Amino acid sequence: MKCTVLIVCVLFCMAVVPNNVDGLKCYICDDLLGKPCKSVNDGMIEECAVAKTCLKTVARGPEMEYIHRACGPIISLVDNDCKNQKIGEYDGTYCECSNDLCNGSNDIFKKPSE
Repeated sequence: MKCTVLIVCVLFCMAVVPNNVDGLKCYICDDLLGKPCKSVNDGMIEECAVAKTCLKTVARGPEMEYIHRACGPIISLVDNDCKNQKIGEYDGTYCECSNDLCNGSNDIFKKPSE
C-alpha cells in the first residue's frame, strides 16, 4: 500500500512540475523597467517555466507609448486573442498567443522574421 501511494505521488509530481526543456519561448521586456520593447532581439528571449502563453500589452496616450512583453497564464479561452480598451485619452491592447516568440512583432500572430 505504501509503495502504491509513493508511486502515485511521484507520478503526480512529474505531471505537475513544469519541464523546462519543452517550455514556451517568449520575448521579455518592459518599457517602464528600462528594458525597451519597441523592437526585439535575441537577448530578450526567455524560456517560460510554467507559462502557457506569451503576452504583449501596448498602451498609448497623448504623449506616450508603453509596451510590455512577457510569459503568462492563459487568460482568454481563445488562442491568439487580443482585447482592446479605451480609458479616457488612453488606448490599450492586450494580446496573448501560444507559439514560440509569437509576442515579438507588431502583428501579434507572426514571428518577427515573417
